[in-house]
Amino acid sequence: MDQPGLDSGLHRQALCGLGRINRVSGTARHFWPALEQLSNRLGRGPLRVLDVACGGGGVAIALSEIARRRGVAVEVRGCDLSPTALGYARESADRRGAEIGFFEHDVLENRLPECDAIVCSLFLHHLSDSQAMKFLNALRNSAGRVVQVSDLIRSPLGYAFAMIGCRLLTRSKIVRTDGPQSVAAAFTVREAGTLVEQSGLRGAAILRHFPERFHLTWSRS
Repeated sequence: MDQPGLDSGLHRQALCGLGRINRVSGTARHFWPALEQLSNRLGRGPLRVLDVACGGGGVAIALSEIARRRGVAVEVRGCDLSPTALGYARESADRRGAEIGFFEHDVLENRLPECDAIVCSLFLHHLSDSQAMKFLNALRNSAGRVVQVSDLIRSPLGYAFAMIGCRLLTRSKIVRTDGPQSVAAAFTVREAGTLVEQSGLRGAAILRHFPERFHLTWSRS
């Protein structure tokens, strides 16, 4: 899906499939408890949340909807390098009545805007070790309080989940191809822990969750 010149129709179909996979994986639900705790601790609103490499915006929209149901004031924004993904995200947010600001941004080249909390899903596996450390350090520098990252785990079980899940949840040939390849390119939990320590996110918690993903949470002292 990162291929330059990819047909926008195929790209949008892939984004739809990834959104469905994120919903089944419960990514936003895993992010939400730390965000609600942070909002309660700060005692002010709205909580400024940035979804980095937001893709089609599914996680950002889901967080906005959870906050609305819970009565928690949040200001959710999302950034991505792809204009196609951002256009899809804006349309999805408008359709679901979610007020989210989406903007184009290259996180590996430019500093992120400051916010209270940063979340990121399914992006780390696209990066080399050195890029991943640089990226995690950038998240730490821009997040006032909390960083959360959810990504794939490289393992035989993860590969099996990707092979089966991508075929059950989407007709997109791109996602069906990219899913297993993404698992093969992902980090193990141990490797992720090493990257976290080297990037300065000391004290971060890394937990496994279904379907063979890790969830990293770091809070600033």
